[in-house]
Amino acid sequence: MAFPIVTVAGNGFLKSSIRFQIKGCSSFLNQFGFFHKLTCGARYIGVAYIGDNSGSSIIDTLADSNADQCAIDAPLIKELGANTISVHYIDPSQSHDKCMQSFRDNDVYVIANMARQRDYSDVDMAGLEPSSNLGNSTWQTSVFNQYAAVLDSMASYENLLGLIVGNEIVDKSTQVDLAPFVKAAVRDMKAYAVARQYRTIPIGYFTSDDDNWAQQMADYLVCGGNKSEAIDFLGVNDYSWCGSSSMNTSDYGQLTSDLGDIGVPLFFSEDGCTDVQPRTFEDQGAIFGSNMSDVWSGAVVYEWRKQSGSGSEFGLVSYTTTAPSTPSPLSDYSALSSQWASVTAADNAPSTLPTPSCPASTGSFWPVDPAAALPTIAGLDFANIKPASASVAATSTGTGTGTNTSKNTSTSSPNHTTSKSGLSTGAKAGIGVGVACGVILALSVLFWFLYRRRLHNNQPADANQESSSAPTSAGPVPELPATRTWRHPPSELPAGGGGQAQELDSVAIHEAGYGANKPEGEEMSREKTVYK
Repeated sequence: MAFPIVTVAGNGFLKSSIRFQIKGCSSFLNQFGFFHKLTCGARYIGVAYIGDNSGSSIIDTLADSNADQCAIDAPLIKELGANTISVHYIDPSQSHDKCMQSFRDNDVYVIANMARQRDYSDVDMAGLEPSSNLGNSTWQTSVFNQYAAVLDSMASYENLLGLIVGNEIVDKSTQVDLAPFVKAAVRDMKAYAVARQYRTIPIGYFTSDDDNWAQQMADYLVCGGNKSEAIDFLGVNDYSWCGSSSMNTSDYGQLTSDLGDIGVPLFFSEDGCTDVQPRTFEDQGAIFGSNMSDVWSGAVVYEWRKQSGSGSEFGLVSYTTTAPSTPSPLSDYSALSSQWASVTAADNAPSTLPTPSCPASTGSFWPVDPAAALPTIAGLDFANIKPASASVAATSTGTGTGTNTSKNTSTSSPNHTTSKSGLSTGAKAGIGVGVACGVILALSVLFWFLYRRRLHNNQPADANQESSSAPTSAGPVPELPATRTWRHPPSELPAGGGGQAQELDSVAIHEAGYGANKPEGEEMSREKTVYK
């Protein structure tokens, strides 16, 4: 039975023609200079889902090496009331079949980040400042190949809700010039998915809540009237609702006013202020209430796992033993579960809104020229990117089980489209040839049998005139091509390109200056706004 795929409709998500609100969680890793954030959430309700951050390696918590832990956590996340997890690092060289299946079995969707994490330091950020040659340090071949590999590794899973091109890449005024590169990444990854003949996978972006230009960034990523280069959804990281706050006291009222007209699904991609303890998550009632539910598609709460030894005040569960182990729910788990149990997801149809106008260039505040062409990657020709194999294409249209078993490419034309029945023209032709061969073989056997019977009836018993062998059939049924596991960027993608794949960073760019004076190993504060 096919798993219902979540789609975008107007300013909301749909699941089986019913509005989908995210209930999810997010998580953040800061250890030895690495960052790892995950989130989960229908209209979004979710939590952050990460592994132990005591080591120096970046953790892909959906890799099959973590399958036993996924099998334990997925039911607990569902019991919490979450229906989505969003992961901020995927290793495309690994299989994710087992973890994705565990979350699928528990009706939990996934939002994944295509960007690769990078080291945290001010020096590493220097190459991303507008004063540098951005064309040589951001959206380039190596970054494209990283994103394409992640897209390939996740495309066949039916519980993949969407992919993001980055998280807070633009987080301060000196980084606004990076906005065209973010939009270029959206355009090229959508084109890549079309060339590979995957289903329509929503592509989005997670932004900060900066009041100065949050609206300009949102409008820019949606504007222009060309859906092939516009984001399909927007997540907003905001921690301004603390304790018994309100829409006016927090940023929620202003954000709803500023972003309510962008016309794509909007949700809180990080949520859960810790200024007031214990956390009561009272903002969930507002997010799913009548004042916000027409605009917002839910929230992702930070975070699933309480990190040991970091002094973190976040965390819904704690792990006392090494993985795989069953975590112990904390007070935040119960409080959030109670809030989500008391809210009613909106069933109103999403609204179709006019495309917003592109923000005008206003000097250093918003220097982006709305009429300027988006950056391109030299040598990138989507006509040379081959469609995915028939098995992957069939799965990605909703007819498969969601298990990612093949990443090989086809030799058919890039302009070929998969039929609605899930079979390509080549597959249908192969079936036809096989049936024809079977019919010919059956007729041949019948003719041979009648011929021998006639000889037996009309010839002497000792006559030795019988043929030494039966007539040859029309040939064997054509052998189907064997599938092979492919977990790396396809060979037809442009090679090289200079720079490193992590340079269009999803996390670290916006973190400089926050928690810089913290003791080594201590988690940085996520309350980045000045609360009113």
